[in-house]
Amino acid sequence: MNRLLILFLSLSIIGCSKQKKIWDNGLTKSAEEITEYTIRIQEDSLKNEIRDTLLITIKKYRNDDQLALQTRKTLFDNEQMEIEYVYDYSDRLKHEIVKMSTDSLPFKVNYSYKNSLFFQSSGILDNETERFEQIETHYYRNDDTKEKSIMRQIFLDKETNDTIRNSTVTTYFNTNEKVDSILSINLRRRGQN
Repeated sequence: MNRLLILFLSLSIIGCSKQKKIWDNGLTKSAEEITEYTIRIQEDSLKNEIRDTLLITIKKYRNDDQLALQTRKTLFDNEQMEIEYVYDYSDRLKHEIVKMSTDSLPFKVNYSYKNSLFFQSSGILDNETERFEQIETHYYRNDDTKEKSIMRQIFLDKETNDTIRNSTVTTYFNTNEKVDSILSINLRRRGQN
C-alpha cells in the first residue's frame, strides 16, 4: 500500500502545464532523455558518509520538450514503474498510463481542465482484492493563481470490506504559487467501514 501512496503522490507532483520552464538544476535546453538518481546520504557510527542509490528515473521527452515516458526503478525492492504521458490536441496532459512491475494491469490517471486551468486528476485501481481511489482538485484565485489543492484517497480491502486508508491532504499556496502550508487528515479505522 505504501508503494501505491508513493506512486500517487509522485503522479500528483508532475506538472501539467505546456509552458516551458527553466529548472532549478540549470537545464535550459531541450533534452531527449534525462536520468535522475535519488540517493540517500547517511553517516555510520564512525561518521563515515554512506551513499545509497534508492531510485533511478529515466525521463524521455517528445520533440516539443513534453515528457513522453518515465521509467522509475527502485533498487531496494527491484521494482519498476513505467508512466506513459498522453496529451490532448492543445498539448495539455490528458492522462497517464502507469504500469507497475508487480501488477499485470495498467493503471490510468485522468486529467481535466476548467477554463484552461488544470482542474482535477483522478485515478482508480480496482481489482479482486482491493480498490484504491485518488482524486485531486485544484482551486484558483480570481487572478488564476493556485490557491489550494485537495487530494482525497481511499483504500478498501474488498475481501474484508474494511477501509484501510481514508485521507485528505489540503495544500495551500501563497500568491507566488509556492506551498504555504499542508493539512493532512488520515482516518485509519481497521475493522470498520
